[in-house]
Amino acid sequence: MKNKQWGMLWTGLLFFGLSSAAQATLFDRGSGLIYDSALDITWLSDANLAASQGADADNNGLLTQQEALDWAANLVIFDSVRGVSLSNWRLPVASLVDTNIHNVGELESLFYELGGSWDQNLFTVNPADPDLAFFSNIQTGWYWGEGGGIENHRDMFSFDGGTTPHDTQGNIDCNQCHDIHNAPYSVLLNRLDFYAWAVQDGDVGAAPIPEPATLALMVLGLAGLGFWQRRRVA
Repeated sequence: MKNKQWGMLWTGLLFFGLSSAAQATLFDRGSGLIYDSALDITWLSDANLAASQGADADNNGLLTQQEALDWAANLVIFDSVRGVSLSNWRLPVASLVDTNIHNVGELESLFYELGGSWDQNLFTVNPADPDLAFFSNIQTGWYWGEGGGIENHRDMFSFDGGTTPHDTQGNIDCNQCHDIHNAPYSVLLNRLDFYAWAVQDGDVGAAPIPEPATLALMVLGLAGLGFWQRRRVA
């Protein structure tokens, strides 16, 4: 009976380790790369790398949409873990809106994944969310999306409330956009300065770095199962 109880304990530990890994959606691949398994894309861990690189004259990371698109398209990140240079970056989709007004964009998805709540500041709602530790320099202002027009809200998204600044007439609500009054989207698009966050499709970390805690649980569980099996045979 005692051996059976020990076996059940080890099996439970192994199951806990495996199920914890299965439920996780963000994985640190090293070199500033965060894989998002829910979206199958890789985020930069620095959410304002453009500022760190001096992509704008003021070194604050605020760019026009075209500047942001060009910055992402020309970005090259050296992956020191795997010894490769990574290009083919792009801006994320801001917020896709279907007929049920259900947001499924990449920035929108990450906002909720990090504990965000609609119409509230990301860091006010759940500042202790452990997934926030994957990233640095997340700005609570507006981020540029990859573009595509107001019909699907692909162009911009705010981490201060999880919103897009469009009204139902296709105008930008610029009370939150540098205090410019409401105006046609096409007129204002290149007059606004927002932040840029680059992503890449797929898991570019070809050799994932195991999480120490998960790896330790798996090894411990397997060792326990092996010990229990030997005791049963004996």
